[in-house]
Amino acid sequence: MLLLLLLAASSAQPAADVVARFGSRPITASQLSRRLQPGADARATLEDLVNDTALAEEAQRQGYGKDPRVRAEVESRVRKLAGELFLENEVESGLKIDDRLLSDLYHSQEDSVRMRLIVLPSEKDAAECLTRLRKGASFAAEALNSLDPDGKRTGGTLGLQSRGQFEPALQDFAFRAPLKQPAGPVKLALGWGVIEVLERTVAPESGLAARREKLVAFAQQQLRRQIRTHYLGQLRKQAGVVLDEKFLQSTGKRLDATPAEEQHVVATVYGKPMRYGELLPEVRRLAGGMTGGHFSGPSVKLEVAGEEANERALGETAMRRGYGTSPRVAAVLPDIERDAMVRAFAEDLRKRVVVSDAEVEQAYRKRLAEFTRPGHRRCSHILSASEKDSESLRARIEKGARFDEVAQEESRDTQSAARGGLIGDLPDDRLEAAGRDPGQAALVKALLSTPAGAVSRPVKSSAGWHLVRCGAHVPAAPAPLSEVAPAIRAQLQREKGDEAVKAAIARARAGEPLQVNEAALRQLAGRHG
Repeated sequence: MLLLLLLAASSAQPAADVVARFGSRPITASQLSRRLQPGADARATLEDLVNDTALAEEAQRQGYGKDPRVRAEVESRVRKLAGELFLENEVESGLKIDDRLLSDLYHSQEDSVRMRLIVLPSEKDAAECLTRLRKGASFAAEALNSLDPDGKRTGGTLGLQSRGQFEPALQDFAFRAPLKQPAGPVKLALGWGVIEVLERTVAPESGLAARREKLVAFAQQQLRRQIRTHYLGQLRKQAGVVLDEKFLQSTGKRLDATPAEEQHVVATVYGKPMRYGELLPEVRRLAGGMTGGHFSGPSVKLEVAGEEANERALGETAMRRGYGTSPRVAAVLPDIERDAMVRAFAEDLRKRVVVSDAEVEQAYRKRLAEFTRPGHRRCSHILSASEKDSESLRARIEKGARFDEVAQEESRDTQSAARGGLIGDLPDDRLEAAGRDPGQAALVKALLSTPAGAVSRPVKSSAGWHLVRCGAHVPAAPAPLSEVAPAIRAQLQREKGDEAVKAAIARARAGEPLQVNEAALRQLAGRHG
């Protein structure tokens, strides 16, 4: 009932604050402002807000206000907002940006230096290098021994860089060393450095005033981040958080989970369980739904778990301090409840949609051209450094050696060698495009013309010399329905789900006119433009 009570209370809003009326319900400027993004279309945003209001009221009538998913989302969002208010009022309120800090920040961005740098493993090595340079040795020659790989490539020369781009020891040294003279040694993170400053610019203090406002904002942002990180670490200890790293490691790069795994407690925060299933939606979002990559792996899961534990520790502390019932939370609570009910209701509407096999087949027939794959050949190769080497390997194959075994042992293309020389299915259109490159033309011709199962004569490309073996050419044809049916079904499910939600909105809005105060809407849009 909370949402309906809050909506009823909003009917007492002053007329000046009302942007529109949906039936008898006012839509206020403050409600719309909370949703309106800078540069967004105000009328479209208003329509979205009205749609959500109508859908939320229908969801409320169907009991979604008591749905566990809704209550959990509302509690989570209130806890998170309370945590932000707690940080703002009790941790960040004493943030001080003094003139010394602003000056240091200004010079870290505006001062610049171009120099040459050699990094060596010991102070003795650096001192000996400095001696040789002062006696006339070539800086570029000495840089060949540098631990810095970029230095080896560029003769030690670094591009023009700001003071803040260097590590502290190097920036301090570079801005007091003599110009165009070898200097050092200086202790660096990677080793011991010898430098030669080629040019240097120190920004005038007079320029600080023009940049002061932006520097203050940047400094506040950086300090808030540092304070937040430090404070969250303290709260996490107070909350007794210990992550079950062994369990998270055991899940590998999987994005699925058994019911038991979803219920597994990966940490407790002030005695309250945090379950693996509660973390999976965020992991899946970061991984883009793709299993097997870095973002589906244990390190990301550990990071997600740690951040969630931090947020819960912060939120619980804030709730205990009373921030969950503060006026600022109360002001947006209707939005939070509405959005949570809309999401749960829309989720269920989409789940109820059924896509039949006949609909999948009909969509397949209708869009057959989309599923037509170009002609292709499955090809393998063995890459050698010279024509002589390539001829020698071909002779071994002609005497009975297996192509795939020779490729594994001898091919210089390590990626395909691991697969017995297999390149894969090469579509006609890709081969045609590659054949226009003079460095690939001869290779492409061999891939297209070598008889199925035969091994080509050595053929040269920009990468080296190749022996090619391909299967029969497969002409262009539609992919079989069995192969593409899951993707078609998923798309139809989304489309029919969207239609179901739109139909529910239309029913909820039926007979409820929307009256817009055009002047108020234009004024609000101007403030957010």
